[in-house]
Amino acid sequence: MAVAPSAASRDPAVSGRLRRDGVTGLYCDPMPAAEARSWRVLRATSVAVAGSLTIAALALVGTAIPAAAGDRVDRAGAALRTNPLYLAPGAERLISPAQAAGISNRLGRAATPIFIAVLPVMAVKETGDDPGRLPGALYLANGQQAGTYAVWAGKSFRAGSTELGTIADQIAQDAKAASGGDRAEAILRFVEAVELELWQPPPPGSTVTTETHERSGGFPYAWLFALLGVLLIGVAGWARARIVRAEQQEFDVSRELLDHDLRTLDDEVQHAEATLTGPDLDAVLRADYARALGGLAQAKQKATALGGPEDVVEFAHTLDEIRYALACARARSEDRPLPIRPACLFDPLHPAPEREVLWTPDGAEPRLVPACADDADRLRAGAAPQARTVKDLDLRLPYWAAGASCRAWALGWYRTGYDSEQLYALFAGTPLGAALDDPAEPTQESPLDGWTEPEPGAAALPTQPDQRSTGVSR
Repeated sequence: MAVAPSAASRDPAVSGRLRRDGVTGLYCDPMPAAEARSWRVLRATSVAVAGSLTIAALALVGTAIPAAAGDRVDRAGAALRTNPLYLAPGAERLISPAQAAGISNRLGRAATPIFIAVLPVMAVKETGDDPGRLPGALYLANGQQAGTYAVWAGKSFRAGSTELGTIADQIAQDAKAASGGDRAEAILRFVEAVELELWQPPPPGSTVTTETHERSGGFPYAWLFALLGVLLIGVAGWARARIVRAEQQEFDVSRELLDHDLRTLDDEVQHAEATLTGPDLDAVLRADYARALGGLAQAKQKATALGGPEDVVEFAHTLDEIRYALACARARSEDRPLPIRPACLFDPLHPAPEREVLWTPDGAEPRLVPACADDADRLRAGAAPQARTVKDLDLRLPYWAAGASCRAWALGWYRTGYDSEQLYALFAGTPLGAALDDPAEPTQESPLDGWTEPEPGAAALPTQPDQRSTGVSR
């Protein structure tokens, strides 16, 4: 970045012995040709090494990057290997196809590798709620390919570079401020500024030739490559350790939920025996209760063999079968209509729901969900439902706010009655919805696909499931 020449450099008496260095923009005394060549090689290599370590550090700094929650960044990194511009599904609301084509064309003509990703704001969760770590994470996901990386996520525009280091982030902030919030314009300004920053004019009167370059001793590249190899091995081990810890955390949360569910259902089935058994009762009623007893015996056997997310899903599904069989037996004994198939969305152990009600999670769109009578009354009165909670650090949160930690548990409890797309739509706009959703497969039921910061004046997109295709049995 150029710096204005000093007063001395403008003095004719001394201007003849001062020249402008093309990299720093400073005016300095010329050095001998041989020394100048060595300096240029060392400076160029040092900038590249420092830039590489800087952007890698962006991904390594801090301990709050959830390794198991890197799906969006990983998909973006894989896509950038074939196209320098990646727009997550739903980004067309922010950048039109025509603007995207113009940006792709400009990136293809760039004099230096520049990679741009436009991601939903939920991607920030994958870097510990720190958007500044997204460029480094994208660099790792792209196979540590050298270049400059910039990421739009929600209202944040951050960048990092193996060529410029943290200077790239300042360029991104300047481009964002100058664009007035227009994402496409900010990206184009950013590309232009990066090229200008990296452009190096040849020094006047340079006598460096291929022959003299080949005769030079050179930089110890073998040592540099060995250092980078050790760094990559360390990054791979660190990432694997974080994945293992995240999987263990998800299993621990699910195991705690399932233990509570099994104890509660065991008590309910045993207490209902006096009223739901006997030769005078309806045969279908007794068959429902027998299914509940049989499922309970199966669940107790499975409880000792839980080993991973698949086991959690199957175990929770078995508990849901017990719950529904018991709810049907009770409805028949009281001469009431049978409940709908899915459990109450706010807590599967609540009384069986008889209908769906409208629910609007914080910051998301309204949708129809199955709810017990008490929760339905609360929602109609404008109150919050009585939700099942889990512990996250020092807080108790509704399970859908815990994200991937409750993914397998929710899949088991609610997989009957809804197909996968409708299940995503039930939790769209929540951390659990982001964990369940696949951004590579946008659906009509989940059009926002994790975007939670709509543009001002943008029309709300309905996400209510079609009553004719909810898959709910009544």
